[in-house]
Amino acid sequence: MTNIRGPVGMNKDDAKKIIAPGKILYLRCRFDGDEEQHNKYFVVASVNKRLLLMKINSRIRSYISDRSYLLQSQITLWRKDNNFLEYDSYLDCSRVYSVLSYEEIETQLLDDPSRYEGELGEKYIQRVLDIVSNSRMLSRIEKQLVIDALSSLIE
Repeated sequence: MTNIRGPVGMNKDDAKKIIAPGKILYLRCRFDGDEEQHNKYFVVASVNKRLLLMKINSRIRSYISDRSYLLQSQITLWRKDNNFLEYDSYLDCSRVYSVLSYEEIETQLLDDPSRYEGELGEKYIQRVLDIVSNSRMLSRIEKQLVIDALSSLIE
């Protein structure tokens, strides 16, 4: 994992390079049913056709741990590899989110370049690809978008 904070005085060209597959962003968003916005860590999973994000959680909720097919879709992100994290966390590969538009993410990055946290390491990307290819939760289209976007990052 590379942890490089966004440049001071970021411009739209800088933001375009950061809103890309495998990048980790700390974004303010509202999920369905939420009245307030929350800051959450996300991995950009695709920007082709649809901007898709995968959420990083600080813990695994009981709903997930009680269902093996969901639990198998969680990747432990070790703090030692991801120094922006306060503690080991979990990338949820069972679901993708389209909670923010490209323009909304761009605005957040331009307003606060420190929302860029770095890149997901290659070993994690490979795990995401393995999980997504066998996912029962993602649609065929979502799977293809994520696989196309992230596979180009593997050497």
